[in-house]
Amino acid sequence: MCSTLIKSASYEDLAYYFNLLHDISIKYDNLPIVHVDTYSNPSQVKSDYENRKLSKIIKDYGINEDQWLFIISENGMIIAKFQGYASFEQIEEYLY
Repeated sequence: MCSTLIKSASYEDLAYYFNLLHDISIKYDNLPIVHVDTYSNPSQVKSDYENRKLSKIIKDYGINEDQWLFIISENGMIIAKFQGYASFEQIEEYLY
């Protein structure tokens, strides 16, 4: 079974992916899903974007501030990545 890692750039994006991944989790009930916040200070970013601080994992993996979704195999290999939005069908192509 694969796992998914999602990094979301905004609260609207997070709401979209929350609903999408909820639907996926119903169909694939053993699928681990991990969300990584883009910023280490998300509550401050909402009112003071200029003082945003990228979270450590985002910096460590060299991911930019755009929205990304990764599908990771059980062996830890990235088997798919999506920048921006991905549909249920696009994600499901990589789940088994």
